[in-house]
Amino acid sequence: MNKERISRKSVLLASEPNVDGVFRHIEQLAALLIKHDIKVHYAYSSRRRSDRLESLTDSIKEAGGKTIDLNISNGASWRDLTAFLRLVFFYFKTKPDVVHGHASKAGFLIRLIPGARRIYTPHAYYGMGLRGGIKEVLFNFLERIMAPFAATVCLSTDEEHFARKVVRIREATIIYNCVNFDVFRPAITNEEKESILNSLGADRHSWIIGSVGRISYQKNPALLYHAFRKLCVSKPEETFTLLHVGAGDDILSSQLCRLAYTFPDNGKLLPIRKQITTEQCYRIMDVFCLTSRYEGMPYTVLEAMASNLPLVLTDVPGLCFFNHYPNGLNRIYFGTSENDDSIFAALGEWFDNRYQLPNHRKIAMGSFSEEIFFQKHSDLYFKNG
Repeated sequence: MNKERISRKSVLLASEPNVDGVFRHIEQLAALLIKHDIKVHYAYSSRRRSDRLESLTDSIKEAGGKTIDLNISNGASWRDLTAFLRLVFFYFKTKPDVVHGHASKAGFLIRLIPGARRIYTPHAYYGMGLRGGIKEVLFNFLERIMAPFAATVCLSTDEEHFARKVVRIREATIIYNCVNFDVFRPAITNEEKESILNSLGADRHSWIIGSVGRISYQKNPALLYHAFRKLCVSKPEETFTLLHVGAGDDILSSQLCRLAYTFPDNGKLLPIRKQITTEQCYRIMDVFCLTSRYEGMPYTVLEAMASNLPLVLTDVPGLCFFNHYPNGLNRIYFGTSENDDSIFAALGEWFDNRYQLPNHRKIAMGSFSEEIFFQKHSDLYFKNG
């Protein structure tokens, strides 16, 4: 679309969680919209917040946009009614061309705004976790009831399949997440890699199995810890290091610490030091592993691809997508969710092919660029404007 035409446009972004992948998605989307002279307004909640939230709200206000803290949680509460009324007032005050809600709570609220052009990105439906029970039934029912009130954006074909089959959406737009290829890249020289290894106190002769993700039910890192232990036991002549970047649930964190104590002598959990960035961690990994129970479109896998790493993933919604990706990823191995033997087998398959060079960065650059991400959102927002 003509840049002069869209520069007069404005978008209201709304989200309750401002952490992890949802926040990073909004952070990138807002920055790209502002870069292309589109005014951004932002309705958020400071309850679940990223340490970069203040920076984002400052950049939006510096670019002429407005922000509002709805101060809501992810669970149902009487505060939601007050938050909705404030959101409606904010909408009529800012008069955006489009309102884009992210994740279930904000997605529900924006779909009730009268007269707005509404877009909803679920960032993985709650029902994709297959937890069962009344809560899953309720969430699926609410999504089905609210579906006609907004255009839906899915992050992967797996998420779109769920939307069509369970939520019964007739049509959804797929827009993949994007990654910055200048930031996420392989180590350029051996010296760069050695410097990161030395800073972490890592053994440069050890094989480093890496994972990036919060410690939560969804990410299920315990599955990786069990599989890692089995890999170490199966190859006593090799040394392995588990590099897990992530924080979260205190109870689950304690369980992971206890699991780490069961690693044999040739296996080690590497503590993360604050001076080392996440992108630097990718540069010393030999393989990236994610053992989630479900996903929308995880940034971590895209970052690992941009870093040209082999992938070991669970065969769950949001990750199966990569198994069927056009052109073919040549170093991707799958295990079954909840089955540590299958993850161990996938790690073993990676190890047997460990010297084969991946094609993952090249493929990622053709599909997950910031330019494609922005253009698809711009087309969706303003195609009739």
